[in-house]
Amino acid sequence: MHPPSGNPRPRRRAGPGRSLRAPLATTSSPWLALSLALISLATLGAVLVLRGRLRRLDRARREVAEALHHRTRELNGLHAVFLATEDLSRPPQDVLAAVALALENGIGAPGQFGFRLRLFDTVHDPRPGDWSWLFTSPMMIEGVETGEIEVLAPSGQFAHLHPEERLLVDLAASRLAGRTLGALATRRLARSEERFRQTFRHSAQATALLQDGVFTEGNAAAHAILGYRNGATFLGLRPDQISPDHQPDGTRSAEKAAQIIDRVLHEGSVKFDWEHLRADGTPVLIEVLLTAVPDGDRVDILSIWNDITVTREAEAALANHQRTLEAQVARRTEDLSARTDELQTILATADSGIALIRDGRIATCNPGLSSLLIWPQDQLTGASTRLFLPDPDEWSRLRAEALASMGRGETYHGSTELRCGDGSLRWVHLRATAIDPRDPAAGAVWVLTDAARERAAAAQLAHARDIAEQTARLKSEFLAQMSHELRSPINAVIGFGDLLLGSPLTPHQRNYVVKLQAAGQHLLSIVNDVLDLSKVEAGKLRIERTEFGLAPVLRAACDSIAAAAADKGVELILDADPALPPRLIGDPLRITQILMNYLSNALKFTTSGEIRLDVAAETEGMIRFTVSDTGIGMSPEQITRLFQSFSQAEESTARLYGGTGLGLAICRQLADLMQGEVGVDSAPGEGSRFWVRLPLDPAPGPALPVPKPLRDRRLLILDDNPRAALAISRPLAAAGARITTAADLTAAIAALRRARVDALLIDSRMPDADGHLAAARLQAACGAALPPLVLLSHRGGHAAVEDAYDHGFRDLVLKPVDPDILIPRLTDIFAGQDLRGRRMPGQAPDFTPDLPPDPVPPTPFAGRSALIVDDNPLNLEVTAALLQHQGLRTLTATNGAEAIETLLDHDIDLILMDCQMPVMDGIDATRRIRALPGARAGLPIIGLTGQSDTGDRDRGLAAGMSDYLVKPVAPSALRAALARHLEQAPAAAKAAQVS
Repeated sequence: MHPPSGNPRPRRRAGPGRSLRAPLATTSSPWLALSLALISLATLGAVLVLRGRLRRLDRARREVAEALHHRTRELNGLHAVFLATEDLSRPPQDVLAAVALALENGIGAPGQFGFRLRLFDTVHDPRPGDWSWLFTSPMMIEGVETGEIEVLAPSGQFAHLHPEERLLVDLAASRLAGRTLGALATRRLARSEERFRQTFRHSAQATALLQDGVFTEGNAAAHAILGYRNGATFLGLRPDQISPDHQPDGTRSAEKAAQIIDRVLHEGSVKFDWEHLRADGTPVLIEVLLTAVPDGDRVDILSIWNDITVTREAEAALANHQRTLEAQVARRTEDLSARTDELQTILATADSGIALIRDGRIATCNPGLSSLLIWPQDQLTGASTRLFLPDPDEWSRLRAEALASMGRGETYHGSTELRCGDGSLRWVHLRATAIDPRDPAAGAVWVLTDAARERAAAAQLAHARDIAEQTARLKSEFLAQMSHELRSPINAVIGFGDLLLGSPLTPHQRNYVVKLQAAGQHLLSIVNDVLDLSKVEAGKLRIERTEFGLAPVLRAACDSIAAAAADKGVELILDADPALPPRLIGDPLRITQILMNYLSNALKFTTSGEIRLDVAAETEGMIRFTVSDTGIGMSPEQITRLFQSFSQAEESTARLYGGTGLGLAICRQLADLMQGEVGVDSAPGEGSRFWVRLPLDPAPGPALPVPKPLRDRRLLILDDNPRAALAISRPLAAAGARITTAADLTAAIAALRRARVDALLIDSRMPDADGHLAAARLQAACGAALPPLVLLSHRGGHAAVEDAYDHGFRDLVLKPVDPDILIPRLTDIFAGQDLRGRRMPGQAPDFTPDLPPDPVPPTPFAGRSALIVDDNPLNLEVTAALLQHQGLRTLTATNGAEAIETLLDHDIDLILMDCQMPVMDGIDATRRIRALPGARAGLPIIGLTGQSDTGDRDRGLAAGMSDYLVKPVAPSALRAALARHLEQAPAAAKAAQVS
């Protein structure tokens, strides 16, 4: 038997000790060889067994070593992960970096291995115990069949993780997840607590927290309900400390509070009403909801409050209101029952017929209908309405009108003639109202009243109206005739007076004529007032809307009383806002009439002081004229009687001051016609302020720039009346001047010495010196440095102007000052012009007896001829004299027929034609003249009328008259008319040659 080839046995040499064996081997018996062989076999088997065991032990050793190695790596990795995640308070990125490094060292992954951890606001655990789901790209962990873990590295290649390496990943994830979940839970808890705290503090719902029977928390709404400004005062109080001693049900507050808290602890929540006390001690009723809130080993109580004081008061008021309504309903029911009985009585006793008609038949009616139609009441019920209207067309028309009207929700009104039971016909008024407007035929209440009396009254009224209209016509004719008859003699009186004033007179004669003129003008104003009032009442006064200049209207109004005010020593002031539009749209004649009435009325009751006319714009398109005086004034009782026809403040006023009491009434009516308003403010002894507000629109056209002709000119006004000085300075300042005022000579001299003055305006009536004396003293004080002087005088006339020049004045301007006159005069003075001898535009006539009349200006009408047609000899004479005074030759005729004959026999340049004359009036004569052949048909014809209305004017213009004048004819108006029609017309001789 050979040993295994892999283990050859070496041969041994024989030696002293081995010699016996060799022989034995060679000399042994077969049994010995067999024994040796068996022993060898046994030894070999043992060796083989031992070698197998050694191999198994070696393999086990290697396995144990490898397991120990892996376990050691695992423990090292776990230790490294624990160390990396030991301080979880570090920033997450630092912890993650340490974990990644630990895993790399522990797992032995390549350097590019990495991962990140996503932190969610809401973390959930889909697989309890497996935290590797928290690792996301670039690491992806997946299971494989071998039980190994594949990790996707940032390079995109998979790396393998063994189970023990998976353990490290799970441990790291678990540690980080624990930290993350804890942090998230803490954060969510903090946010939840903060939200609860903010909700608690800022909630509009009053909320408080009770701990151990005292308030430990309370929001602002709770403090507000109880009136505490801050929570410090509120906290620490018990509910019974902010409650009255007893609740409304009589229970002690402390006792009842303890009972309720005990219920809350057992039931969990209790809602009840509780009366608290505010901080100021006033009671407040609160609806309280208490809820038990367990907190560990104690139970807190959350209290929610609602202030129900107003609610309970409203409920009480509502209950009271309901009781009141129920009582009212009961009373109304009783009243309705009583009213129903009364209505039945009224229906039974009413004179009018009342019926309920359904579908064209009488459903029910009252006895009044039976009496009205003379028909038995039992026969009326159920009868068709056709029975009373036998004409089917009338029945159809009336029914259609009524149903249409009632269908619109209206009450039908009509009249018709019905047939009565006795066969007679009776006119009745019908009034019908539908019960339901949507179907008026289904039911309507008809009321029938007898119209016989009313129709008779209407006939009488129509007859009376005819009589009244005839009377009105007669009145108008009478007034027209009276106007003609009154104005004709007044025309002669005033006309002859004008002629006398233009002739040489002694001072006494001139004084008489002036007084005669004044009396004539006064008589004319009374006649005008009466006639104007009659026109207004008759509705015949027409308001014009034309473009006019405001300044001429104001000047004319002031000129009407300027001379009289100067005679009385009353200062007349005109103060118009320079910003007013210079041209307006309205009726300048009626505005002037109102202002003249106001001014004359103020002058009548003012003996000293001043009268002021102020004009200003209240709003756009609305101008206010105010006349103020320093007269006697009026009491409130006297004011109530003003602005009425034939009425004055009191009877003694008429006796003392005269007048008809018509002027203010006419002012009010004129203002009404112009859509304006009048009024007065006054007190006894304090004067009066009469005002009128009129809608006056600016005239159309572009707004022109305001000229500044006095730019940088320095003017000094010497006037002791500050209001007069202000009125003068305003338009001058608007023209660019720099104004200084002085109330006396001392102040004026000081102003002259203090600064340059380009012109000095001096009032003619200073208290310490008149204008002439003031000028002399100023010349003595200033010498050659004295600027040009302008006298502001209350009187005009040729002599006054010459006297002013003689005393060193460069010019004289009348007061109240007209800016349109003063500003050009100053401009001329500054230009170095000599104004001496210049006629004063707008100058009022001088009626002073000791002054001669102004020279009559030359006339451009010499050589012209005029035909005067008038049936009044005096008017013929005065008109002829006025025309002759203008240089015209005159012919006369007493009616229209004579005028035509005279016209055919003579060469005439102009005709003055009275409208009302016998035989042939001026209207008819004008028509016939216009129908003549040749040039005579085109002659200027100026109508003369004594009527105060526009009837004659309109008829005359329609007949062909060229112009018209109202008697008494003022010389200035006559001259203006002559200039309009003769200055451009050819002479009669030339016209005759043409014809």
